[in-house]
Amino acid sequence: MQTLQERLTAFERRLAALEARVPAPPPPKPERPAAPSFPPRFRHLLGLVAEEFGVTTDAILSERRNAEIVRPRQVLMALAVSVLNMSLLQVARLLERDHTTVMHARDRVAEACREAADFGARLDRLAEAARGERRAA
Repeated sequence: MQTLQERLTAFERRLAALEARVPAPPPPKPERPAAPSFPPRFRHLLGLVAEEFGVTTDAILSERRNAEIVRPRQVLMALAVSVLNMSLLQVARLLERDHTTVMHARDRVAEACREAADFGARLDRLAEAARGERRAA
């Protein structure tokens, strides 16, 4: 019959063998770049949109999908494409999204402009401010 010490040693060997088979955890996902790493014109536009809609830049950049965050994010995407002449892929990469999401945002913003003249005027003010023509009201 095995002694307690022999049983403990055998158990520790089996445990070590099992631990050796457990895969290492995946490396941590890199965090989103801080706003200062964005191109200056994009960072400026991000600030203008956040101020205009009364949300934080962090909220726009977040993964959240509630209405008060989605609309400013869509406006940011649409203006980045139209005013800053960025490609869909460039905007998507900056915001860690797919280029089809940027296309959808562009289309939704255009639709909102057609449906509400005041929204179109608001967008025009933002575009002018982003171009440096005058300050957003």
